[in-house]
Amino acid sequence: MYINHLKNNILDEFFTENDALYLQNLFLTPGVHQINSANLSQVRILIKRMLTCLQYYQNVAGLSLQEGISAIEAVDLMQLLIAEDHLINADRLTLFFFDHFYFYFLWIEETPELLLSPWYNQFQRHLHDFGFDRTIPVIKVCIDSH
Repeated sequence: MYINHLKNNILDEFFTENDALYLQNLFLTPGVHQINSANLSQVRILIKRMLTCLQYYQNVAGLSLQEGISAIEAVDLMQLLIAEDHLINADRLTLFFFDHFYFYFLWIEETPELLLSPWYNQFQRHLHDFGFDRTIPVIKVCIDSH
């Protein structure tokens, strides 16, 4: 599923009941979904509103190089990866998935900086290889500068 900010007003401050039903599908369906936006704070508001409305997930995580994930009442994966030295080498990142990845919902803020991070490709491979991209909703928030 894919939301493009140029084609939908879903990222507006106020959205309709039909928009909420559409987003419900996005937030409840396992698999990788994508939201494109130039405004990260607007997408975070949307994610927080939807997770609060659904009240479905017990263990939510967000991956971002920007601060503010904890404001959405989610585990900040970047803080966890750094605090426990899981970015030191490939084996440590693999151990992270075995030891700590017990999340039912994940969103990833794919900024240009994150896409250039050397460990991020392996992180994506692990999401796929361990089947998380098929068993939980993974929302990729693609931040464009246009």
